[in-house]
Parts: sequence; structure tokens; C-alpha cells
Amino acid sequence: MMTLLEKLTQPNYVKHIHSLNNREVIEYLSEDNSISEDEVCQILSNFLQYNTVYDLDLTDCTPDFKIISIENAASSASLYIKSGINNYLLVCNPFSTSQISFYQTKYGSQYDLSVHICPTDLFDEILENYIKSYSTLTLNESLITDISQNSTVENISLDSIHDENNEIIKIVNSIIFDSLKQKASDIHVEIRDEDLFVFYRIDGSLINVMNLRGRTYTEQVISRIKILANLDISENRIPQDGRIKLSINNKLIDFRVSIMPSIYGEDAVLRVLDGQRLSKNRQKVTLGDLNFPQLILDVFKKMLVKKNGMILITGPTGSGKTTTLYAMIDEIRTGLDKIITIEDPIEYALDGVLQIPVNEKKGLTFAKGLRSILRHDPDVIMVGEIRDNETAQIAVQAALTGHLVFTTVHANNVFNVLSRFRYMDVDKFGLVSALNCIVSQGLIKLLCSNCKVIDKDYIKNDITKIEQKFNTTIDLSNIRKAVGCSNCFNTGYQKRTPINEVLVIDDVIRTHLINQDDFQTLKKYALQHDKWIPNTIQLFNLLNRGLIDLKQFMSYID
Repeated sequence: MMTLLEKLTQPNYVKHIHSLNNREVIEYLSEDNSISEDEVCQILSNFLQYNTVYDLDLTDCTPDFKIISIENAASSASLYIKSGINNYLLVCNPFSTSQISFYQTKYGSQYDLSVHICPTDLFDEILENYIKSYSTLTLNESLITDISQNSTVENISLDSIHDENNEIIKIVNSIIFDSLKQKASDIHVEIRDEDLFVFYRIDGSLINVMNLRGRTYTEQVISRIKILANLDISENRIPQDGRIKLSINNKLIDFRVSIMPSIYGEDAVLRVLDGQRLSKNRQKVTLGDLNFPQLILDVFKKMLVKKNGMILITGPTGSGKTTTLYAMIDEIRTGLDKIITIEDPIEYALDGVLQIPVNEKKGLTFAKGLRSILRHDPDVIMVGEIRDNETAQIAVQAALTGHLVFTTVHANNVFNVLSRFRYMDVDKFGLVSALNCIVSQGLIKLLCSNCKVIDKDYIKNDITKIEQKFNTTIDLSNIRKAVGCSNCFNTGYQKRTPINEVLVIDDVIRTHLINQDDFQTLKKYALQHDKWIPNTIQLFNLLNRGLIDLKQFMSYID
């Protein structure tokens, strides 16, 4: 009597198997060969080089009914499931090569898709359990996601762009899709005369990626962006702000939209907000992920264990202050403390955090929201930005009354913060009592590792002056300069890294600040007692390692 493995080499036997529907295959092979369905799965696994359902830990898996719906899963006896970054296709008929190759072709290039053979009865049980839990999963997701909004979210992929017949929609979708691929932080759509220019901001530099000629394109592209952002397409005389939510390759991405009138028409800027980067089921972004040097990380960790006081982040627009605030929250987000934020706008959704968007049109300002937050029993409060006296005073009081407060303010360095608050007429005694530390942050461009060359054009006298001023030595043999190549869009720079200055506040520094002592006295004490970490430590380190050029270095030196 032939074994199942021997029968599988017979063309007529295999042909008969192909005549069966997906639900009948394993049961037929089990009865025809007088072996269990589990044994059938194992033999087919070895023969076809697939896995079995028993190789999976189903407790960690969830179904993706967007790829294979519940109805299709039941009728085709196939199920698409996920566990973290792993993706699996559960099948009852491993001989259905057209079905398997379809999913491997469509999703195999995007995910590592593993095929697993499953007995029909067990498959039905797994599917039934998933269906029972599906409503619960949907309900849980609705707590952090606007279901009505997501139901109309447009999906953009290479397939959808290729199949799109409307030329303007195809252009806008291509611009948005490519911006994610190029890791752009912003998309600029500018009109000059009757031509349209598209720029991506990549690593801090604006890169021209597309030019379109003709008034037809300019007006319709801007109108399409307005439609996506739910803005008034008939209004072109005043600025408009909006928001777009799109699914890019099945990943939800937010875009903050600004429309500005100009002498030629209207310009649009879309800020890319990868909303799932810090949200539920995504890897948390910690301070260590943001390339802070260990010296700075140690200060952050000491400050974050405090139960009250204020941690203040300063720096120019676009220096990553908000990202740092979110990373600080992720460091302490254990579920044991009540964390509340008030932001304008909310850039990323954080699981387990109450996030309040400022809405000045409805009367919800930073100050009003912050006052209400204090009645909501918070442990940690994040204020997106301190802009006025009232917000500053409430934030200070919150820090003085048992709350840990994270916030930002625009100032050039840690020592200019007091001047900024004095301008807002904030009580200096309360402010210095509340402050735990001040962190000044900027982003510096790194040289492209593919095209940087030794800099032989530096001026020796300038180097000597820098060495004398900071009492240090520069490794002249390691000075590099930017050139430009295709890898860096001919800018000479690729990626950025944070440059930080930190001032830890103790009682002596508080006294200096209250007495308004000169900054040199304050700096001398802070440096001698390891309370001040100047940004020059990082700058000289990067310069001596050939990671930045003298141009970038000098832009940060006072």
C-alpha cells in the first residue's frame, strides 16, 4: 500500500486533490490514508516546504480582516494573521497555489509572509474565536481612533497611483507617497508665475523634486490639497489651516496643512506627522532613540524620576522639541500615573495619555485648558508651548504644587530663558523655584558619509582663535567638508543629530537667577559644579570625528 508521500508523486492523485474545494482537502487525505489530520499537515509541510499551524503561538496573533474579510476567510478556508512585525497565511488547502502566490506576490515584498497549513476543524475554531473577539478589538481601537473618520480615509499605494485615472489626483498622491519614501518632514507646493514647484524638506534642507508648467496644474493641485484637508476651495485671499489623514500602504499618516495666499496664487505646506510612530502597537520612541549623548541622557533620567518641578525645553521652530517631549513621556509612561497634555496641535497619539487639543476659536486656550487639567488629578502635565503670562503662571503653580511639568518656550539658549519669562512678566521667584532643569535643543546637519572629503581650505588663524577661546585642540587632519552627491540630493549633508545645552538648577543657581547676576558668574559656577553642559562638548566631538564641517560648527558657536 502506497504512503501519502508516495501518492503525492502521482499526477492523477494530485489532479484529484485539485478538484476538491479548499475545505475538503485535508479531511480527504486523512480518510484516504487512514492517518490523522495532524499527520497529514505534517507530511504536507515537509513535502511542500510550508509550516503548520502548530508552529504558531496563536495567543500573540490577531487577524487582518482588511486583507482577507471574514466572509472570504470562511469560504476560502484561508486567514491572514499578524503578530508584531510577523505575518502569516493560514490555509486548509496548501495545493491552492494561485491563492497562496497571490498573497505572497501582493504582500510578500512588503512583509515576510509565512504559510501555515491548518486542519479544517481547527481552522473553523480559530476563525470563530477571532470573529467573537473582533467586535471587542474594534471597540478598543475606537477609543483612540475616530471610526467615522477612518472609514473615509483614502488609501495611497503604488497600485492605487498606477490605477488612478484623474491626472491631478495621481500627481498629488504621487507627491505624498514619494515624500514618505524620501523621509521628508515637510512638503512645499509653491506657485511662481504660472508654474508649480514641489519641494521636500529632507534633513532640514529644501529639495526641489518636481516642476509643473501651466496654470491648470497650479490651481487644481492646490484645490486637491484643500479638498483632502476639508478647506474652503473658493477662498484664496486668506490663510487656511487644516489636517489630512491618509493611509499610506495601510499605515495611517497625518499631515498638518497650511495654505497661504501669494501674489501668484496660493502656496501649500504639508507637515508630515507619522501618527503611529509613537502610538499603540508601535515601538515606543525613547530618549535613547533620539541620538542624545550619554551625558545628556543621564541628566534626563535624573530629572524624570522627580515627582514635581518643571523641565523646560527651548530651541527654534523645527528643532525637535515636541519629539523630545513625547520621548520623555514614553520614558515614564507606565500606566501608574495620570499623564495629561495640552497641545497645539496634537502631533502624535500616545496610548494611555489624555491629550487635549487647543481650540482658540472655541475658547480653549493653553491657559484655560491648563487650569482645567489641574482639576483632573494629574501626576504629569505636558504643555506644548508657553506663549503668554497666564499660561506661564499656571504652569509654574502646577510645578510648585506637586506636579511634574514638561513644556517648551522659544529662547536661543538656556541662559536666555529668564529674559523670555521676564518679557512675559512672570514672577521670577516662583519660576526659579519651579525649575528643575533647562534643555536647549537644536538640530545640526551631518556630512554625507558617501561624498565628504578632507577640508584643505580652512583658515588656520580661525582655527587657532577657536582653540584659544574654548581652551581645546581641534584635530586638523580630520576636518571634512561637504561636496554633494546623489545620495544626499547634492547638498553634502545627510541626516541630523540633536545638539543640546543643559542647565541643572540647584539652590545656588536659583540665587544667582533671582539676583540677576551676570551670565559669566552663573556659567562659571555651573561649569565648576557640573550643573551646565555646554553644547560645545558635542560640537567639538562631532567636528573632530569628521561628522560635521566648519560651516555647521560655526553656526552654533557664540
